Amino acid sequence: MKLFGNSGKRKKKKEQEPAYDAAEESAQEDVKTGSTAGKVFKRIGLTVLVLALICVAVYAGVNLTLAPPDTKPDTAAAVSPSPSASASAVASGEESPDVDESGRISGRYTFLIAGEDDDYGGTDVIMVGMLDVNEHTLNIVSIPRDTMVNVPWETKKANSYKNMYEYLDEDYDQYIDALIAGVKNLIGFEVDAYVTIDLDGFVSMIDAIGGVEFEVPQRMYYTDAAQNLYIDLQAGLQTLSGEQAMGLIRYRKNYEHGDIDRISVQQDFLKVAAQQLMDQNLLTMTQLVSIFSESAVTDMSLNNLLWYAKEMFKLDIDDINFVTLAGNYAASYGGLSYVTIYTDEWLAQINEYINPYAREMTLDDLDLVTEDATGQLYYTKAKYGTAATETASASASATS
Repeated sequence: MKLFGNSGKRKKKKEQEPAYDAAEESAQEDVKTGSTAGKVFKRIGLTVLVLALICVAVYAGVNLTLAPPDTKPDTAAAVSPSPSASASAVASGEESPDVDESGRISGRYTFLIAGEDDDYGGTDVIMVGMLDVNEHTLNIVSIPRDTMVNVPWETKKANSYKNMYEYLDEDYDQYIDALIAGVKNLIGFEVDAYVTIDLDGFVSMIDAIGGVEFEVPQRMYYTDAAQNLYIDLQAGLQTLSGEQAMGLIRYRKNYEHGDIDRISVQQDFLKVAAQQLMDQNLLTMTQLVSIFSESAVTDMSLNNLLWYAKEMFKLDIDDINFVTLAGNYAASYGGLSYVTIYTDEWLAQINEYINPYAREMTLDDLDLVTEDATGQLYYTKAKYGTAATETASASASATS
């Protein structure tokens, strides 16, 4: 079974296009018509799948030895506790964290979750998590699929790695290596482990647990024949099937506060679904194993996953934090929509939520292409394949 500790090369598609053209992107990304709602559905669905994986692992391996994954050393700087972790703790009267000789704070483990969209070949969900077993917290930072990245091909989006590597007929492992390296450019360090998931199992997952009992906050009605989308939910407490849960998460019309309300509903649903997933019997878990065996690939062993399961079951729902990369969500270059990173805010998020090291990540650790205050593109290091940093004016063709 490819689920545990197996790179599990996925079957490549025939004649896959290397990147999205402008017309296709426009059709897929019209926010006002709700056509991007599928991305939101998949992001939440992915998280539900991962939480179910935790449950499956506990049932599947109670007699196995538990072991955390190996951690990565800080290779970018001299390893000594920085004011961010040690001096600041002393100044606040807190106990200084235990820092090993590689620069890691003891008990912090990072991972990458990538959700793959087989319809278009892209990596539509990218999340970086950090589990802190000492503080008993789990932080998950979402990187939008449209985040601008420093790559040599034309469509410079975070979700384009799989699309491009399939077009080049490269090995699946090469795509994974490229994605991990690309995420390292964004966050400043290499994650300890990864899981990739085919998200088509979301509806089956919810149906397998008998649906999710949830308080629908308001009447939800929306149809779009072009998307084969039909949402028809009454307000009130009810048990949602997989299809109904998908509709709940995708719904965006008539909220008083727009996306803020939608995100709130998504988070509420996720918490309820996670609680119900953790209360399933062995027969249901067997069904979930079948779904996962066709949807997940990871470099972690079963023992690693069991260790994560044990530690995560110690968490309360309130110990899990979700954050989304800070950036300009309305950027557009070359006819395509992008998310360009707000560097100061993004660094603050990295260091607060997912940095496992004693020192703070700085802009010197990141390899980004983003906008300056005037809206011009610039590279924090160098344009991919060049020897020197290019100016904002010279990099304007990056997405043309």
